[in-house]
Amino acid sequence: MDDYSEQQSAPSFRVWLCGTFRVERHVGSGYELVRVAEWGGSSYPRLLLKALLCSPGRQARREALLELLWPDADPEQAVQSLNTAVTRLRKMLAPGKGQASVLITDEDSHVYRLAEQSLLWVDADAALLLLGEAERRGRTSPEALSLLEEAQTYL
Repeated sequence: MDDYSEQQSAPSFRVWLCGTFRVERHVGSGYELVRVAEWGGSSYPRLLLKALLCSPGRQARREALLELLWPDADPEQAVQSLNTAVTRLRKMLAPGKGQASVLITDEDSHVYRLAEQSLLWVDADAALLLLGEAERRGRTSPEALSLLEEAQTYL
């Protein structure tokens, strides 16, 4: 595969949930860690990202996020915190200058969604896909064993 094809097929971001949480951005032919400063000096964008990654279909309704992330906060403050988190996370999850973020908001801002695995790769999702494929191939076949070994590296 040539460099261009490889870059086109590489996810824009990789997220590591198993072990130490980290986010990496695709740069050139590899990945670079997203530095803490790029999160905008707040833990809220990371909390929002984690909440969306743990939600079914990588999406959640605005009300559910407010209740999950700021259950005891004043409602106006909670809305402001969510808006700030969304703005900062959207900016951080833009693959490049002028490119659309992998954080998607519906037209009336009631549902927030993350892009699919091909754009926003997540170790836990990759491991589950590999485990499912190993099961399909028969757990003890040579092909399944290599898939299980790869899944183990993610977990």
